[in-house]
Amino acid sequence: MGIREIIGAATLGVSLFGCATGYHSTGATGGFQETQLGPAIYQVRFNGNAYTSNDRASEFLMRRCAEVALEHGKRYFVLKSSDSVSETSFGYRCPSREAVIQVLDEARDDSLDAVIIIDETADRAHGQMSAAAARTYREFKAAHQ
Repeated sequence: MGIREIIGAATLGVSLFGCATGYHSTGATGGFQETQLGPAIYQVRFNGNAYTSNDRASEFLMRRCAEVALEHGKRYFVLKSSDSVSETSFGYRCPSREAVIQVLDEARDDSLDAVIIIDETADRAHGQMSAAAARTYREFKAAHQ
């Protein structure tokens, strides 16, 4: 391998791993994932990398929880449990957040509004959202204008 290839590989490595985790599904630099645990119950997880702040990890976890609710046609959700952990990857501490949520048709005293969370986190996530969540989000916004 010549010097050009080494520099190219190093540049690619820095561009892939030298930035805070963005809002996307799990990949090489972290991201979100979810698992359905039961009817209307989901475990949602966000894994950051060494450049991801704890606040950013928490914000992206909440955004993904809101998006999961919207993907299932629900505007509201409740946090059944949540946890903050730091995992070690290549010797660096990486923030990880996890929540178990229940998606709801109607608001309750302890529920969170997915539309408001999406609005509040739009800038940090660069407006990224799944097509299903975006469709439901637009429907809820239109109904309340």
